[in-house]
Amino acid sequence: AAQTDGTDRFPNDDAVYLRLSQHWTLERDGTIRFREQWAVKLRNTRPLDRFADPRITHLRGDDKLIIHEARTILPDGSILGVPEYSRNVAATDALAGWPEYARWQDMIVSFSGIEPGVVLELDYEVVSPPGTFPWLDGFVRLNDLFPIVERSVSVSVPDGTPLLHQIEVGGDVKVAVEEKSAGGVHTFRW
Repeated sequence: AAQTDGTDRFPNDDAVYLRLSQHWTLERDGTIRFREQWAVKLRNTRPLDRFADPRITHLRGDDKLIIHEARTILPDGSILGVPEYSRNVAATDALAGWPEYARWQDMIVSFSGIEPGVVLELDYEVVSPPGTFPWLDGFVRLNDLFPIVERSVSVSVPDGTPLLHQIEVGGDVKVAVEEKSAGGVHTFRW
């Protein structure tokens, strides 16, 4: 609780992302992996809908959902993990009532110990088997309704795979692109 976490730059915000990271991997066989990791400090209870019960959308029967970490770090430093009974499946809001999309579902992860000053951490991965999607594409916002201390987006593809990307930036924001290649995999990181 005594550490400097960067949130002091945003004194009037209800919540602040300490970290927000998203990574897509296209494997040689066509498997697509999406991994998202975030840590959010709550200053009050107003943003509960957004962070205390996040939804992870995936395709039942095809996608594999892996929750690597889901926990609450209390202001005194103690940790509350999210138990299995606090992970519930529901219909995706936008698709509910449409039988042809019934296999799309949300895993709702319900955090415990919510109070001002907690940090909620979630690290999950959705693995889509070959053939689920004919290509990898996405529109990714680099900003959010809540301020972000540290933000990263990365994409890994097999060497030689074309990757088209465009960054639209407003104001004085600068976005750097790092590229590296290792083990037959080319990674772009913003």
